[in-house]
This record gives sequence, C-alpha cells and structure tokens, in this order.
Amino acid sequence: MDPYNYRDDPYFEGYIFPDDPNYVPGYKQNPSQSSSANQALENDPGSVPHSVIEPPEDAPSFPPALPTVFEARYLAAGHIFDTYRRRGNIYSSMRQVPRGWDEFSEYPFPRPGIPNPRNYTSEESWKPARTKAPLIFWPLNTETSSLFDDENDKRARSMYGWARGYFQRVRNTRFKFRKLLHYNDNNLLINMSHWSEQSGRHRDLVLKVSAGDWDSSRIREEKRNLQRVARAAHCIQEVGSSELGLRPQRTLPLDDVDEFDSSSGELSGDESPADEPPPPPRTRRDRLDNDPEGSKEKTETHRLNLNRKASFFKTRQSVKSQPELREISGPMAPFPHDGDEWDLDRRDFILFDSMENGDLEHLLYKLVEAKRDVPNRVLWSFWLCLIKACVALEYPPRKFHPRRRGADDVASITALAGSINITDDTASTGKVIGNDLFEEIPVPSRRWATNRIVHFDIDPSNILIGGLDPSADDTEHSIVPRLKLADFGSAKKIKPNKSNEYYLERRTIGKWGFYAPEQFGIEWDYIAPGPEISEHEVAGNYGSWTNIWGIALTMWMVITKLRSPLPPQRSMLVEDGPLHYCPLLLDDPKYSNVDEELRRTIAECLRHAPNSRPRLADLLKQAERGAARDFEGETDDIIRAWVQSMLTCLKIFDAITLDYDRDNPPERPPSSANSQYSLSANPWEGLLPNDNDGASITDSSQSIDDYLPDAPSIAPRVSESRDPR
Repeated sequence: MDPYNYRDDPYFEGYIFPDDPNYVPGYKQNPSQSSSANQALENDPGSVPHSVIEPPEDAPSFPPALPTVFEARYLAAGHIFDTYRRRGNIYSSMRQVPRGWDEFSEYPFPRPGIPNPRNYTSEESWKPARTKAPLIFWPLNTETSSLFDDENDKRARSMYGWARGYFQRVRNTRFKFRKLLHYNDNNLLINMSHWSEQSGRHRDLVLKVSAGDWDSSRIREEKRNLQRVARAAHCIQEVGSSELGLRPQRTLPLDDVDEFDSSSGELSGDESPADEPPPPPRTRRDRLDNDPEGSKEKTETHRLNLNRKASFFKTRQSVKSQPELREISGPMAPFPHDGDEWDLDRRDFILFDSMENGDLEHLLYKLVEAKRDVPNRVLWSFWLCLIKACVALEYPPRKFHPRRRGADDVASITALAGSINITDDTASTGKVIGNDLFEEIPVPSRRWATNRIVHFDIDPSNILIGGLDPSADDTEHSIVPRLKLADFGSAKKIKPNKSNEYYLERRTIGKWGFYAPEQFGIEWDYIAPGPEISEHEVAGNYGSWTNIWGIALTMWMVITKLRSPLPPQRSMLVEDGPLHYCPLLLDDPKYSNVDEELRRTIAECLRHAPNSRPRLADLLKQAERGAARDFEGETDDIIRAWVQSMLTCLKIFDAITLDYDRDNPPERPPSSANSQYSLSANPWEGLLPNDNDGASITDSSQSIDDYLPDAPSIAPRVSESRDPR
C-alpha cells in the first residue's frame, strides 16, 4: 500500500513512513501515543530516534480519507446512499458525510441476488415539512468586518472588494456595484449595474465569481456549459464581455480535459446533424475484449493529456507566484513566455441579466406565508417552461433550431420537413423572440444527435422567474412569466460506453434531497467492479430522463409547498403500477383542485426506472395542450391578479445596499485607472496586497483540479473539504 495515502490522516499524526529520509525500521508505536512520543523525543534526543517511528501492523488496508481506488469509492458511495434511502435526513449535504474508512468497510460489496427497489426498510418515517425561509440573522456587511465573521465571511468580503475595484476601474466602462445577493463556499453573486453611453440606460446585471479565486476552473466549466445552451429561451444566458466593453476571456489549453473521460474532441454545437445516424458505437466491453491495443492506446493518450494539463497549470502557477520570472526573456528564460501566453492576470467571472422576480424557492416561501395555491393555468405554464428547458439540454437550439442562423433558414427547413412527410410529431419552423430561440423537438431524422446534457442540480432555487413576452405573436407568456433554468456549474455531457469510474464520479453530483434513482437506487449495491455500469438500465444511466426527474420533483414542491421527501417515499403497492416516488399528489384530497392529468404526469416522471418515464417529445406536446386549456374560475384577469400579487418583491433576503442613484450614470474611471487597467498592464496593481502580505496557498486534495492556480488572498485561504462531487 502506498504510504502517501495515510499522510493527511490524524490517525497517523507523527509517524515517519518507510520512504521518509533517515527512516530506520524496527520501532513500533501505537497511534494514540505518536504525538506525545514525538514531543518526548524532541525533549530527550537520547531516547528512541524520531526517525524510527513507523505505522502499526494493524493499519487499515485502505486510507481513511475518501478512497481513490474504484472499489473503495464504490463502497463509500454505497454506504452514503444506503443511509440516504433508509434515513434520509441524517445529513444535509455531502460535506457532512464522514470520511472514515471504518464507516464503509463493512458495507456489502456486492450484494448477492437480484435488486428489488421495493425490498428495503426505511429506518426513519417521513414527516412532511413546509418549505420555509431560512433564518437570517444579519446580512454580510461588505464595507467593514465584524467580530462574528467566519472564514467564509472574510473570503466573501475580500472577493467582493477585489471585484468591485476591478469593474469600477476598468477602462471605457461604467459599472456600479449595488449589493451582495448571495455567497457560499464556492461562489458569490453580486448585483451590479452597467451604464451604456450609447443608449444612455442602466443595465441591471448579476456577477458570479468564485468565493476565493479569480482564477477558477469551476467558473470556466460553467461558461462552457452555458455556451452549449446559448440562446435557449428557457435557460439563463451569459452576457458577453464584448457587449460591455470588457476584455474577452481566453481559452486555456487542455482546460476541458476530464479526469474520467478519455474522449478527445467533440462537436462545437453549431454543426447541423446529418439525417442518417452513424453506426452505433461499440460498447466498452467489446472494445476491451476485441481491441485491447486500441483501448490501451486511448488510455495512454488520455493519461498524457492529463499530465500535460497538470504540467501546464503547475508551471503557470510558478510563474504567477514569482513576479521576477516575468521579466526574464530570451533563450535563458526559465519558462517560455510570449506576452500574455500564460494569461497570468485572467479573471474568471460570468455576467447575467438580473431576473427581478427572483426564483421559485422564494416564490414557495411567499406561497406558504400567504397560504395561497398556484392556479392550474400557471402550473401548466410553469411545467411547459421546465419541459422546454429539458429540451434545450437534450437538443440545444444553437444546434437544432431551424432559425438558428436567421429567418432565411426557414425555407430550407420547411422543405426538409416536407420531404419527410410532416406529422404532428415534427418540429415547426421555429419561434424566435429577440435573440432567444424557443426550444423544440427536432425532426425525427435528426433526433439521434442528442447532446445528452444532464443538469444534476435542478431544484426551485435554480429556476429563475423572468418577465412577460407581450410582443410575441402567441399568448404563451402574455400573462404568465417565463421560467429559466440556471446554475450550470454541475452540468455534464453524458457519453455512452465510458468507464465505471466515469459514472461513479457523477453519482454524488447534486444536492441532498434531489438525487435521482439513477444515483441513489439500490441497484448500485448489486454491481461488482467487473461488469460495466454503462450497460445498466438504472444505476449510472444518466440522461434526459434524469432532468425530467428533477423538474418533476420541483413541480411536486410547487404544488405541495413541501420540502423534498427524505427518505425518498416509494409507492409500495404493486397495483399502483411502476414504482414511483410521488407521495400525496394521487391520494391526498387536499390536492384534488390540481388538474389530475398534471398530477399523474408528475407521478410518471418520478418513476424509479428511467425507461418507464415519459419521453420529452410526448411531454412537450402534452404540456403545450395543457398550457392552452381553460379552467373554471381562472380567467385572464384572475391570473393577472395572482401574478401581480405573488411575483412582486420576491427578493426577501437583500443584502446591504450601497447608496446608488439610478437616474445618474456612475462616474468615469480616473485617467490613471484607464492606463493601469489596459490590456497589457497588470490589473492587480493597486488592488491587492504584495505577495509577502498574503497568506500562503495550500491544498491537500489530490484531484486533477488542484493543479489549477489560486489567486492571492487578503484573508487566509481556506482549503475546501473534499467533496464527492
């Protein structure tokens, strides 16, 4: 066993391992005595030499930290989700899950027999709980510190100050920070305004930055996901840097190389798929059995790319942390550099247009407080929006929409549709409002080219409420606002026939309480490491059906105004049909006022087996019919009144707002700032402390992402705990 696996564990604190300098074998010591013994050795060098302390003979066979080998990580995830199924609310997030190996070592691996998702006993009974707003004692003051600040508060305040300093001093732009909307361990959301000299108007924006680093691989990954759903009407859209006069952000080499994905290259998203699908890809089992040399070559290429990526970012970090190296040029330079080759002063951020109506989570808070229900017409409209967001993930409009290249493209698409006999299951010529492409299922001959993007984080807090579309030719959003799916930081493009590690790594992505059966299902417990997870019907079978589960659970919460059920509530009766996780909606008379067709559809979307959930094409047609229906007592005036009363002032938890006059533009940056923040100058100058003043940057995790550089820090940087995500 590699001794490096034990080094960060407190159990072995004070030990000297066999490969350490001056190691002398032969001395045994109990773990509990290590620290005190080492202190005694320092006080009395004549006793046992410090260098002969070694691990005990009964050391565990796996490291107590989260295991790195597949079998151990498989066991750890199995234990976690066994607890999730049986007890549900013992943890509130993956960060609270214990990392000790003793917690996982006794878990059966694998279980014998055939899995039956109905055949396990829940240890905790479900107690329906209303959705309530969290208790907020006091918002973070971004201007001054407090005695009650923790490390996250300090990091958030520092990052807020850096971001405000940069945006208010960048040349040829006028920005004004208004308030800090939200912050957590990973990100900050900041409300800001941009003054356009051309239009003479303010544009309300939301800035998303990493909580501790300007240079953030998480932000870059989310930007790549946003590019995949660019122009989708029911997905949040990034505001391009060029629209605001900011320097465009460069692409770093090998930045998108995934640790568990050996595939190289993929479509950009703009290509038109061919009418004839390619031959079905070979399964991984077939490649390993019949083409071992090709599989080995692909693995070696992937490993080489990972090493190149790690080398690039480590070297880049060295140059970044040693300013004197930037001044050395010529053949004797320790590192190659050519102007801004290393992009040392980059800032990773995302800008969105502000959504004034908030999100569904805050709407639920208000519904509970006001003791109001959601009308059927609004429910169907919301459901249609969520279905279209799922369509955008499966068939991105920038790749499939008939008018993605402009209105002139309609003729060719119409001719194509006519050549294949148009039916009611065929996509139309496309709806466009402004730059937004409304999502549609493509013509049957092109549906094979699905993108299979899984969001992995669909919940009410990530569903934003937009505005109305009064200028549209139809009435889809004339009185009910449009919903938009947000937060694509966890989204993944799922590929078929990948390694077991690929699917296991994605098992724990998401929020506690919102995992799909493909992640928490008991079927995982019956899979040995040998068989391929990619061939399983439930375990690891992520796809559009996973997104459908997420939006159905969100709609369940909107209708019931309850928190997501924990542990997951199964339909135990066989006569109920396929196993589903939709309590109350079908049998509680309290919800009889909700349209029965919608309730049954939600129950079908919450079925255990992915292949038993409805298809996107069927759901879209049904939702379009449902949104156009009339319901007794729900006139246009009543719906308008409901929208006006429930979707006003939804921003319940506003942070401290800075003094700001919206009628006057912010002042121009001073001339010195214009020159200081030119494209070739160092934008950190004047905003950040010297390297000697900042805390050292350390990180003990062993992921490939940890080769990415960290920005200087005003407050001490807190190493994030190892998250299974």
